[in-house]
Amino acid sequence: ANPMSIVWVVAVMALSVVLSFALTLMLGFEDLPENAAAPGQTAPAANAASATH
Repeated sequence: ANPMSIVWVVAVMALSVVLSFALTLMLGFEDLPENAAAPGQTAPAANAASATH
């Protein structure tokens, strides 16, 4: 096998990992609205948690 083909495979694998990480950060984690609390969460706890940030 051509040694450069191994370099290309490693480079494409590294690039795909970096791109998926970046795309996950940009698209995957959308903030929930403050008034939409989780089902097990009470409203004062949600307001207190959001007020500290």
